[in-house]
Amino acid sequence: MSERASFLRGFLTNLKAPPSWALLVTILGLSWFYIANPFGTPVVRLNGLEIRLEMPVFRSLELHFSDNVLVSQCVVGQQRTYINTPPGDIVGGKQTQVDKASAILRIDNFATNTVGVSPYLVQDIAIQLKSADHVEIAEVIIDGVKMELEKFSNAHLKSSWQMSSEKYIRQLISKKLSPLNDKVSNWLLTFMFFGILYVCARVLLLEFWVYGVYVFRKAIFLERLKKLSKENDLSKEAAKERAKNWCSEKWARRDAASKFLQALGPAAGFILTVSSLIYALASPKVDVELLISGMHIAMVSTFLGLFLRIVALEGERVSLELFSREFAMIETEVSSPLGESKP
Repeated sequence: MSERASFLRGFLTNLKAPPSWALLVTILGLSWFYIANPFGTPVVRLNGLEIRLEMPVFRSLELHFSDNVLVSQCVVGQQRTYINTPPGDIVGGKQTQVDKASAILRIDNFATNTVGVSPYLVQDIAIQLKSADHVEIAEVIIDGVKMELEKFSNAHLKSSWQMSSEKYIRQLISKKLSPLNDKVSNWLLTFMFFGILYVCARVLLLEFWVYGVYVFRKAIFLERLKKLSKENDLSKEAAKERAKNWCSEKWARRDAASKFLQALGPAAGFILTVSSLIYALASPKVDVELLISGMHIAMVSTFLGLFLRIVALEGERVSLELFSREFAMIETEVSSPLGESKP
């Protein structure tokens, strides 16, 4: 035993791996722990828009779901003699319109003339759902007594099912995004709108006012260049070098900002688009108004994101044009015979 322990310690001591491997293993471990949910309570997972049950005679049945489920109607069939056959159409019985989203569905049996449970009499139950990705039954209570989920599923559940304790990260993200999407998207879209106005103003200033790339004549442009670079005499090589460095630094900043905005615009618009679709589809029912609202946010987000990219592309083009003109102006600036610089 001591030899094995010594060998294991030596193996772990000599094991050398990059730090990125440890990070990768940690991420994989956390992902497995979240999905497998080893300490979570198992639930019964069902797919489809109908839950079929075959119950012995009961007074009340409560199904507790993991999340709100929109039930349209519930049909409880008449008592019949048990036959081990696949479920068919429910004959007779009582149909109840529910049409609400709830985490608890309580079914009261209309056939109350039978007391106790008979092994030969059963009732078919069909629960119709309006819209659901999947349904998770977390707890079942029959006549006030909690029943074991797996036993209940094996004995009474006729729909396709499976026991699972797995967790889905998309459900967590959807729950966090849905209540906040409308308010947060309003703030972000407003910020994007006024941010685009600011970027447009900066580009227009470059074109027509601060530097006047397309407006000012050569002499005026040179005077503004000297004023902004604080180099009044560009006939000297040292002054030219300082002015060039100043122009290069300014261009680098403008270019970096333009490229950042070109990526930021579509990315922000796409994120808001996807979050809005998650918000619109997160409801347990198909809500047309909610879907239209989510699509409206998505389209506005995409429009603003692409418009910001167009403005940033124009800003990059103007910035490069300005940079080329500045360099050309500085290179052609020479001294006059009187010692004054001339354009």
